[in-house]
Amino acid sequence: MLKTITRALVALAIIATANAAHALTYHWAFEADSGTSIGFVTGTISGLEIGDNDGPGLEIEVLSTPSGNLLGGGWSFANTQTATAFTVAPDKSVVAYNAFFSRGGGTQDSVLFGQGGARFPELYSLIDDGAALFTSHFTLDGPVEFTLIDETAVVPVPASLPLALSGFITLCALSRRRKALS
Repeated sequence: MLKTITRALVALAIIATANAAHALTYHWAFEADSGTSIGFVTGTISGLEIGDNDGPGLEIEVLSTPSGNLLGGGWSFANTQTATAFTVAPDKSVVAYNAFFSRGGGTQDSVLFGQGGARFPELYSLIDDGAALFTSHFTLDGPVEFTLIDETAVVPVPASLPLALSGFITLCALSRRRKALS
């Protein structure tokens, strides 16, 4: 009985010290100036967490472009040129980004998030016919604005597992006591 109580207390201590992660969703925007296409490219990115985010598992959706092309979801993380795709500070501001998302089909649609260097904010559709013909090309040599729009607490698995185990241990202890009394 003492062992059961000790185990339950240890499980409760683990639960009490576990921190819930937060899945953050941001609205992103950059102003496009690509000749005749001037305006804003906007969208959402979800699945970010405070700290470094390596890219896989993130979901983006393009909500608007100056021409109305390349809208919607279905974008997959492709790569990053840095150690992490996105870095979110403790105050939930996106402080660093360098990521490339794409979706296939007859064209190669791409969304790039970048700061300086060879990569900059860009959204384009590339027809790969040997001539690399760009269509719906929106680019800006400047920052992407990120605005937090949703924060969802996610209970980490290490916190939920001890909770389930402590419930199981409690039921076992009650069952043993009931058998001992009868």
